[in-house]
Amino acid sequence: MSLIYTTPDPGDWYSWRKKDANKDLSAEEAKRKFLKEQLEFQDQMAYHNANISMYQWNKPGSHAGGDNYNSIATVVLSSPFELIGGSGAGFSVFIAATASFIDPVNVSNPAGGGDPSLQVATNFAGGGVTVNGELEGRSSPFTIDFNGLSDDGREMYFENTYIIGQSNQNINIMANTLLSGSVDFGNATAGSATGMTGGDTGLVNLTYSGSHGTPASKTGVDVSASYLVNGGGTDFVNLIVATEQSSSVIYNAGDVFSLNTATQGLGGTGTLTWTVGPEDITGDTISIPASEISLGTAVITNDIGEGVPNLTYAAQGTPLVYLAASSSLYSD
Repeated sequence: MSLIYTTPDPGDWYSWRKKDANKDLSAEEAKRKFLKEQLEFQDQMAYHNANISMYQWNKPGSHAGGDNYNSIATVVLSSPFELIGGSGAGFSVFIAATASFIDPVNVSNPAGGGDPSLQVATNFAGGGVTVNGELEGRSSPFTIDFNGLSDDGREMYFENTYIIGQSNQNINIMANTLLSGSVDFGNATAGSATGMTGGDTGLVNLTYSGSHGTPASKTGVDVSASYLVNGGGTDFVNLIVATEQSSSVIYNAGDVFSLNTATQGLGGTGTLTWTVGPEDITGDTISIPASEISLGTAVITNDIGEGVPNLTYAAQGTPLVYLAASSSLYSD
Protein backbone atom coordinates (compact mmCIF):
# COMPACT_ATOMS: atom_id res chain seq x y z
CA MET A 1 0.00 0.00 0.00
CA SER A 2 1.47 3.36 -1.00
CA LEU A 3 0.99 6.62 0.85
CA ILE A 4 -0.18 9.74 -0.96
CA TYR A 5 1.17 12.71 1.00
CA THR A 6 -1.59 15.29 1.29
CA THR A 7 0.20 16.93 4.22
CA PRO A 8 3.98 17.25 3.63
CA ASP A 9 6.58 16.66 6.33
CA PRO A 10 7.54 20.10 7.73
CA GLY A 11 11.07 18.86 8.45
CA ASP A 12 13.32 20.30 11.14
CA TRP A 13 12.60 23.63 12.85
CA TYR A 14 15.52 25.66 11.50
CA SER A 15 15.08 24.61 7.87
CA TRP A 16 11.33 25.22 8.13
CA ARG A 17 11.91 28.67 9.70
CA LYS A 18 14.06 29.78 6.72
CA LYS A 19 11.37 29.04 4.11
CA ASP A 20 9.90 32.09 2.38
CA ALA A 21 6.43 31.37 3.76
CA ASN A 22 7.69 31.27 7.34
CA LYS A 23 10.73 33.50 7.75
CA ASP A 24 8.76 36.71 8.34
CA LEU A 25 6.35 35.23 10.91
CA SER A 26 6.61 36.33 14.52
CA ALA A 27 8.06 33.80 16.97
CA GLU A 28 4.65 32.88 18.40
CA GLU A 29 3.00 32.62 14.95
CA ALA A 30 5.86 30.45 13.70
CA LYS A 31 5.69 28.10 16.68
CA ARG A 32 1.93 27.64 16.31
CA LYS A 33 2.16 27.00 12.56
CA PHE A 34 5.14 24.62 12.88
CA LEU A 35 3.49 22.51 15.60
CA LYS A 36 0.21 22.40 13.64
CA GLU A 37 2.01 21.10 10.55
CA GLN A 38 3.91 18.51 12.61
CA LEU A 39 0.71 17.21 14.20
CA GLU A 40 -1.13 17.06 10.87
CA PHE A 41 1.73 15.07 9.33
CA GLN A 42 1.81 12.72 12.33
CA ASP A 43 -1.95 12.15 12.07
CA GLN A 44 -1.54 11.30 8.39
CA MET A 45 1.23 8.79 9.14
CA ALA A 46 -0.74 7.23 11.99
CA TYR A 47 -3.76 6.74 9.72
CA HIS A 48 -1.57 5.18 7.03
CA ASN A 49 0.17 2.81 9.48
CA ALA A 50 -3.14 1.74 10.98
CA ASN A 51 -4.48 0.87 7.53
CA ILE A 52 -1.37 -1.16 6.71
CA SER A 53 -1.69 -3.11 9.95
CA MET A 54 -5.37 -3.80 9.33
CA TYR A 55 -4.57 -4.92 5.76
CA GLN A 56 -1.91 -7.32 7.01
CA TRP A 57 -4.27 -8.70 9.65
CA ASN A 58 -7.06 -9.29 7.14
CA LYS A 59 -4.88 -11.12 4.59
CA PRO A 60 -5.68 -14.81 4.16
CA GLY A 61 -3.61 -16.94 6.51
CA SER A 62 -2.52 -13.98 8.61
CA HIS A 63 -3.82 -15.66 11.79
CA ALA A 64 -2.05 -18.94 11.15
CA GLY A 65 0.55 -18.34 13.82
CA GLY A 66 -1.90 -18.74 16.73
CA ASP A 67 -3.73 -16.29 18.97
CA ASN A 68 -1.23 -13.43 18.99
CA TYR A 69 -2.52 -11.94 15.72
CA ASN A 70 -3.39 -8.74 17.56
CA SER A 71 -0.60 -6.20 17.32
CA ILE A 72 0.33 -2.54 17.68
CA ALA A 73 -0.77 -0.46 14.68
CA THR A 74 0.85 2.83 15.67
CA VAL A 75 2.72 4.57 18.48
CA VAL A 76 2.21 8.34 18.40
CA LEU A 77 3.80 11.02 20.55
CA SER A 78 0.95 13.12 21.86
CA SER A 79 2.62 15.68 24.10
CA PRO A 80 2.38 19.42 23.32
CA PHE A 81 6.06 19.57 22.22
CA GLU A 82 6.71 22.71 24.24
CA LEU A 83 9.23 22.51 27.02
CA ILE A 84 7.90 24.00 30.24
CA GLY A 85 10.87 24.65 32.46
CA GLY A 86 13.06 27.15 34.26
CA SER A 87 16.42 27.65 35.86
CA GLY A 88 15.36 26.56 39.32
CA ALA A 89 14.23 23.26 40.80
CA GLY A 90 10.69 21.93 40.65
CA PHE A 91 9.71 22.72 37.05
CA SER A 92 8.21 19.95 34.98
CA VAL A 93 8.28 18.66 31.41
CA PHE A 94 5.37 16.61 30.14
CA ILE A 95 5.68 13.89 27.51
CA ALA A 96 3.01 11.43 26.42
CA ALA A 97 2.46 8.75 23.79
CA THR A 98 -0.36 6.46 22.69
CA ALA A 99 0.07 2.86 21.50
CA SER A 100 -2.91 1.82 19.36
CA PHE A 101 -3.77 -1.88 18.93
CA ILE A 102 -5.77 -3.43 16.10
CA ASP A 103 -8.08 -5.16 18.59
CA PRO A 104 -8.85 -4.39 22.26
CA VAL A 105 -6.51 -5.56 25.01
CA ASN A 106 -6.66 -5.97 28.77
CA VAL A 107 -3.92 -4.75 31.09
CA SER A 108 -3.58 -6.12 34.61
CA ASN A 109 -0.87 -6.21 37.23
CA PRO A 110 -1.74 -8.87 39.81
CA ALA A 111 1.79 -8.81 41.22
CA GLY A 112 1.47 -5.09 41.93
CA GLY A 113 4.99 -4.33 40.75
CA GLY A 114 6.34 -2.38 37.79
CA ASP A 115 3.88 -1.14 35.17
CA PRO A 116 4.39 -1.37 31.39
CA SER A 117 6.64 1.23 29.79
CA LEU A 118 7.45 2.59 26.33
CA GLN A 119 10.80 3.70 24.91
CA VAL A 120 11.45 7.21 23.56
CA ALA A 121 14.70 8.34 21.91
CA THR A 122 16.32 11.79 21.97
CA ASN A 123 19.20 13.33 20.02
CA PHE A 124 20.37 15.50 23.01
CA ALA A 125 20.23 18.65 20.84
CA GLY A 126 18.66 20.55 23.73
CA GLY A 127 21.86 20.51 25.79
CA GLY A 128 22.81 19.33 29.23
CA VAL A 129 25.80 19.15 31.52
CA THR A 130 28.76 16.99 30.55
CA VAL A 131 30.64 15.08 33.26
CA ASN A 132 33.60 12.88 32.24
CA GLY A 133 32.56 13.08 28.61
CA GLU A 134 28.92 12.05 29.18
CA LEU A 135 25.73 14.04 29.60
CA GLU A 136 24.84 13.88 33.27
CA GLY A 137 21.47 12.32 34.03
CA ARG A 138 20.48 11.92 30.37
CA SER A 139 20.04 8.72 28.38
CA SER A 140 18.57 7.54 25.09
CA PRO A 141 16.33 5.74 24.78
CA PHE A 142 14.50 6.51 28.01
CA THR A 143 11.13 5.19 29.16
CA ILE A 144 7.70 6.68 29.82
CA ASP A 145 5.21 4.80 31.97
CA PHE A 146 1.77 3.28 31.46
CA ASN A 147 -1.05 5.62 32.49
CA GLY A 148 -4.26 3.88 31.51
CA LEU A 149 -6.31 2.24 28.80
CA SER A 150 -8.96 3.78 26.52
CA ASP A 151 -12.61 2.86 27.08
CA ASP A 152 -12.63 0.61 24.01
CA GLY A 153 -9.38 -1.10 25.06
CA ARG A 154 -7.58 -0.30 21.82
CA GLU A 155 -5.25 2.43 23.11
CA MET A 156 -2.62 2.25 25.84
CA TYR A 157 -1.59 5.63 27.23
CA PHE A 158 1.92 6.39 28.43
CA GLU A 159 3.17 9.59 30.06
CA ASN A 160 5.79 11.02 32.38
CA THR A 161 6.24 14.34 34.08
CA TYR A 162 9.93 14.96 34.67
CA ILE A 163 10.86 17.24 37.52
CA ILE A 164 13.82 19.43 36.65
CA GLY A 165 16.68 19.51 39.10
CA GLN A 166 18.95 22.41 39.89
CA SER A 167 19.81 24.52 36.81
CA ASN A 168 17.76 22.29 34.48
CA GLN A 169 20.14 19.36 34.92
CA ASN A 170 19.27 15.67 35.11
CA ILE A 171 16.30 15.58 32.78
CA ASN A 172 15.50 13.45 29.77
CA ILE A 173 14.06 16.26 27.63
CA MET A 174 15.66 19.69 27.35
CA ALA A 175 15.48 22.84 25.20
CA ASN A 176 18.43 24.88 26.39
CA THR A 177 20.92 25.25 23.51
CA LEU A 178 22.03 28.29 21.52
CA LEU A 179 23.36 27.11 18.15
CA SER A 180 26.07 29.08 16.39
CA GLY A 181 25.19 30.56 13.03
CA SER A 182 21.44 30.33 13.56
CA VAL A 183 20.67 32.70 16.44
CA ASP A 184 20.35 36.34 15.33
CA PHE A 185 19.67 38.72 18.21
CA GLY A 186 19.31 41.67 15.82
CA ASN A 187 18.21 44.91 17.46
CA ALA A 188 18.91 45.31 21.17
CA THR A 189 16.10 44.58 23.62
CA ALA A 190 17.06 47.47 25.90
CA GLY A 191 19.67 50.19 26.41
CA SER A 192 20.92 52.91 24.11
CA ALA A 193 24.14 53.68 22.24
CA THR A 194 25.61 56.34 19.98
CA GLY A 195 28.81 56.90 18.06
CA MET A 196 29.40 53.50 16.46
CA THR A 197 30.43 53.49 12.78
CA GLY A 198 27.41 52.88 10.56
CA GLY A 199 27.73 49.78 8.39
CA ASP A 200 30.68 48.47 10.42
CA THR A 201 31.06 44.67 10.62
CA GLY A 202 33.14 42.38 12.79
CA LEU A 203 33.12 40.06 15.78
CA VAL A 204 32.33 41.02 19.40
CA ASN A 205 32.03 39.28 22.74
CA LEU A 206 28.60 39.38 24.40
CA THR A 207 28.63 39.22 28.19
CA TYR A 208 26.24 36.75 29.78
CA SER A 209 24.81 38.88 32.56
CA GLY A 210 22.23 36.65 34.20
CA SER A 211 19.58 33.99 33.95
CA HIS A 212 16.20 35.71 33.43
CA GLY A 213 17.96 38.91 34.48
CA THR A 214 19.01 37.42 37.82
CA PRO A 215 22.83 37.30 38.11
CA ALA A 216 22.68 35.04 41.17
CA SER A 217 21.41 32.11 39.11
CA LYS A 218 23.72 32.18 36.09
CA THR A 219 23.85 29.03 33.98
CA GLY A 220 25.31 30.34 30.70
CA VAL A 221 28.61 31.81 29.49
CA ASP A 222 29.71 34.67 27.23
CA VAL A 223 29.42 34.13 23.47
CA SER A 224 31.00 35.76 20.43
CA ALA A 225 28.78 37.15 17.68
CA SER A 226 29.32 38.57 14.20
CA TYR A 227 27.68 41.96 13.77
CA LEU A 228 26.50 44.62 11.34
CA VAL A 229 26.00 48.14 12.77
CA ASN A 230 22.97 50.09 11.58
CA GLY A 231 23.38 53.25 9.51
CA GLY A 232 22.98 55.58 12.47
CA GLY A 233 25.60 53.84 14.61
CA THR A 234 23.09 53.32 17.42
CA ASP A 235 22.28 49.59 17.21
CA PHE A 236 22.89 46.40 15.23
CA VAL A 237 21.10 45.14 12.14
CA ASN A 238 22.49 41.63 12.67
CA LEU A 239 24.11 40.03 15.70
CA ILE A 240 24.63 36.33 14.96
CA VAL A 241 26.01 33.97 17.59
CA ALA A 242 29.32 32.62 16.28
CA THR A 243 30.66 30.58 19.22
CA GLU A 244 29.81 26.90 19.44
CA GLN A 245 28.08 26.49 22.76
CA SER A 246 29.78 24.27 25.31
CA SER A 247 27.81 21.12 26.04
CA SER A 248 28.03 22.02 29.73
CA VAL A 249 26.14 25.31 29.35
CA ILE A 250 22.39 25.77 29.72
CA TYR A 251 20.38 28.71 28.38
CA ASN A 252 16.73 29.63 28.93
CA ALA A 253 14.30 32.09 27.40
CA GLY A 254 14.72 35.26 29.44
CA ASP A 255 18.50 35.05 29.83
CA VAL A 256 20.33 38.33 29.20
CA PHE A 257 23.47 39.28 27.21
CA SER A 258 25.00 42.76 27.29
CA LEU A 259 27.59 44.78 25.34
CA ASN A 260 29.40 47.99 26.31
CA THR A 261 29.75 49.76 22.94
CA ALA A 262 32.71 51.78 24.24
CA THR A 263 34.80 48.57 24.22
CA GLN A 264 36.13 46.11 21.63
CA GLY A 265 36.88 48.83 19.10
CA LEU A 266 33.26 49.76 18.48
CA GLY A 267 33.90 53.41 19.27
CA GLY A 268 30.47 54.02 20.74
CA THR A 269 28.98 55.17 24.00
CA GLY A 270 26.37 53.27 26.02
CA THR A 271 25.44 49.67 26.85
CA LEU A 272 22.97 47.50 24.92
CA THR A 273 21.29 44.34 26.19
CA TRP A 274 19.58 41.40 24.47
CA THR A 275 17.06 39.05 26.05
CA VAL A 276 17.06 35.45 24.78
CA GLY A 277 13.69 34.48 23.30
CA PRO A 278 12.22 30.99 22.85
CA GLU A 279 12.94 31.29 19.12
CA ASP A 280 16.68 31.55 19.90
CA ILE A 281 16.84 28.17 21.65
CA THR A 282 17.11 24.67 20.22
CA GLY A 283 15.42 21.70 21.88
CA ASP A 284 15.74 17.93 21.75
CA THR A 285 14.30 16.06 18.82
CA ILE A 286 12.42 13.05 20.16
CA SER A 287 11.22 9.96 18.34
CA ILE A 288 9.78 6.49 18.83
CA PRO A 289 12.48 3.90 17.96
CA ALA A 290 11.75 0.33 16.91
CA SER A 291 11.21 -1.57 20.14
CA GLU A 292 8.50 -3.28 22.18
CA ILE A 293 6.34 -2.44 25.18
CA SER A 294 8.10 -3.56 28.34
CA LEU A 295 5.70 -5.38 30.65
CA GLY A 296 7.37 -4.97 34.05
CA THR A 297 5.25 -7.28 36.21
CA ALA A 298 2.07 -6.51 34.26
CA VAL A 299 0.12 -8.83 31.95
CA ILE A 300 -1.37 -7.73 28.61
CA THR A 301 -3.91 -10.07 27.00
CA ASN A 302 -6.29 -9.94 24.05
CA ASP A 303 -9.81 -8.88 24.97
CA ILE A 304 -11.21 -10.74 21.96
CA GLY A 305 -10.36 -14.43 21.90
CA GLU A 306 -7.38 -15.80 23.77
CA GLY A 307 -3.66 -15.30 23.95
CA VAL A 308 -1.48 -12.22 24.07
CA PRO A 309 -0.90 -9.46 21.50
CA ASN A 310 2.37 -8.84 19.73
CA LEU A 311 3.98 -5.97 21.66
CA THR A 312 6.74 -5.11 19.16
CA TYR A 313 6.53 -2.10 16.85
CA ALA A 314 8.57 -0.43 14.12
CA ALA A 315 10.10 3.04 14.36
CA GLN A 316 7.22 5.48 14.17
CA GLY A 317 6.62 8.61 12.12
CA THR A 318 8.67 11.79 11.93
CA PRO A 319 10.78 12.88 14.92
CA LEU A 320 9.38 15.88 16.79
CA VAL A 321 11.32 18.81 18.20
CA TYR A 322 10.70 20.26 21.64
CA LEU A 323 10.56 24.06 21.67
CA ALA A 324 11.52 26.33 24.52
CA ALA A 325 8.70 27.92 26.46
CA SER A 326 8.19 31.63 26.88
CA SER A 327 10.13 33.17 29.75
CA SER A 328 6.78 34.11 31.30
CA LEU A 329 6.44 30.45 32.26
CA TYR A 330 9.68 30.49 34.22
CA SER A 331 10.41 31.79 37.68
CA ASP A 332 13.42 31.48 39.96
